[in-house]
Amino acid sequence: MRKGLFPPPRFGWRPISALALTLAFAAAHARAADWPQFRGPDGQGRAMDGDPPLRWDEGQNIAWKAAVRGQGWSSPVIGGGQVWLTTADEGGHSLRAVCLDLASGELLHDVEVFRIAELPGKNEKNSYASPTPVLEQGKLYVHYGSLGTACLDAQRGEVLWRNQEIQVDHKEGPGSSPILHGELLIVHFDGMDQQLVAAFHKRTGRIAWRAPRSGARNPNPDFRKAYSTPLIVAHHGREELLSVGADRVSAYDPATGRELWYVTFEGFSKCILVLHVCLQPPVVRLLLVRLPVRVTPTPKGPPSPCLRSWLGRPHTVG
Repeated sequence: MRKGLFPPPRFGWRPISALALTLAFAAAHARAADWPQFRGPDGQGRAMDGDPPLRWDEGQNIAWKAAVRGQGWSSPVIGGGQVWLTTADEGGHSLRAVCLDLASGELLHDVEVFRIAELPGKNEKNSYASPTPVLEQGKLYVHYGSLGTACLDAQRGEVLWRNQEIQVDHKEGPGSSPILHGELLIVHFDGMDQQLVAAFHKRTGRIAWRAPRSGARNPNPDFRKAYSTPLIVAHHGREELLSVGADRVSAYDPATGRELWYVTFEGFSKCILVLHVCLQPPVVRLLLVRLPVRVTPTPKGPPSPCLRSWLGRPHTVG
């Protein structure tokens, strides 16, 4: 099987069947809980309620299907009877947010968020609309990497703010999804030229803080880029932002961006994202795509390398 970070290209329209399957499950079996962000409410890919179906076909467990123009690898998010997703139309020049009715699949909003005159390059297997948006209390937060970050009114379908201040060279296109924490929208920007974590004020779009990645940079720019999504956990009586870069896992104070601890590993994005966190102080077990790690973080003081208790064998995906 051919290996790769991104799903294979399919066709000019978004993969309709995948969208239909996801939404059939959501509409018929998971009304008790919303799915507001990448990998669900806690960012760990689990639904605590519901009775998901095990089979789908044209006559079974398909509530509806809806065509969505353009191309996008982002996941749908669900809340308030709405389904939102992002897509890149006109070859990527029109970056859009699309809203469908959860019960019927009816198109409610189709909003052009950014119009891009000159597009950067990307991997042929990626799209310009790969990061998954976040839905919270009638607001939708969308992110297209360096092409822009924005907030929309989910009921009216109006753009409330836009920000294109942070520019990095993703080379392969955008991939990291944003998360919300209190009043902040937190995003990774790990390009070949710059690598940082940033927080935006969710009400205004202004940048609250930036945290450049610490440590020596790999001399090969290809080995500096990464495409992970951060995760908030409670540890040692405080909240920590777990963030996977190209060659290290770091924990930051989500309010300020101050680095708390880190652990390194061989680079080139071998760890794509934090899949699962098991907290048994002082140990943190991180199940990462391709690489399970057990670490003992430093609870206080300046950022320092933590003890890596063991390192699992890499797992192949794709």
